[in-house]
Amino acid sequence: MWELVKPYDAQLVSFLLTLASGAIIWLFQRRVRLTWGVTHRFIHTILNKQAQTNNHQGIQADKEKVEEEPDWTRMAVESAEYIIFNDGRKPATNLEATFNYQPASFEVWPQRAYTTEVNPNGKLIVRFEGLAPKEQFTIHMLNINEATPNLLGLRCSEVTAKGIETRPMRVWPTAFNFFIACVMVLGFFAMFFLTIQTVGWFSRLASAI
Repeated sequence: MWELVKPYDAQLVSFLLTLASGAIIWLFQRRVRLTWGVTHRFIHTILNKQAQTNNHQGIQADKEKVEEEPDWTRMAVESAEYIIFNDGRKPATNLEATFNYQPASFEVWPQRAYTTEVNPNGKLIVRFEGLAPKEQFTIHMLNINEATPNLLGLRCSEVTAKGIETRPMRVWPTAFNFFIACVMVLGFFAMFFLTIQTVGWFSRLASAI
């Protein structure tokens, strides 16, 4: 086998180096990485005090002769929070989030300009002008006696967003994050040079056989 490869060892090394260079360029090129996730969803049970007006028999129903009796009812309030972020190094433009229906209330934080539209089939569309690299925002949903709507899809002019699992996490100090980033960069270059040395070793082995 080595005899078949030996005449082309220089071309093989060149091909592998070109492939590695292309992979590096692809990894570091500027692109949009739009993702979204659900940070929490919870149902609150609230006792709601309502007033019922019951008239006494034989008494004319007027404001002075009405007895108010409190009536406690249980009310389910569901809240949900969607986080949307751009992990890429290129701005995302013309974002469009689609929910399966319109909730009783929703808020966007941090505050930013947006427009809403309800499709004929009842789907809620929320549009944003753009999202800068490494920027994020949340959409807080609130519904009463009904489940909060699900995010059916998120897209922008560049890509279609990917839904990921999210959870609260510890915030590490800046110095620790910088140290981890340096270790990762050094490890990447170490793997690159190790790959070159491995290709060179196979090339010398093929020449010796």
